[in-house]
Amino acid sequence: MALQETAAGALMRIRRLDTCTDCNADLPAGTLAYWVRSEQLVRCLPCFDARALAARSGIDGWVPAFDRGVAGGSAQREYERRWERERTRHEETVSVDAAWRERMRREHPLLGSTIAVLKPKP
Repeated sequence: MALQETAAGALMRIRRLDTCTDCNADLPAGTLAYWVRSEQLVRCLPCFDARALAARSGIDGWVPAFDRGVAGGSAQREYERRWERERTRHEETVSVDAAWRERMRREHPLLGSTIAVLKPKP
């Protein structure tokens, strides 16, 4: 009697002595093992779990339908995108202001420094 049954096979307590096809471990009668119906062979639970893990991780072509990612990941990426845009805008404003102050000092040798000091910085 199968404890868990799928289309490919069943998780069950085997009725007779058998051998795992992957690791050649002896499986005495009554051992919980996985019976692969299509290939008519037995796999012990560690070998079956290793194959299932490999299948879930994409090694055997199985790919999860939806990758959940990291909690708050999209919010973090949005923050970084906005911060980068704001930082770039701020750097441009500061460089334009520095160029204006330098131009005032060059064009007005006597009052240029005073004009540059009196104008508020961005």
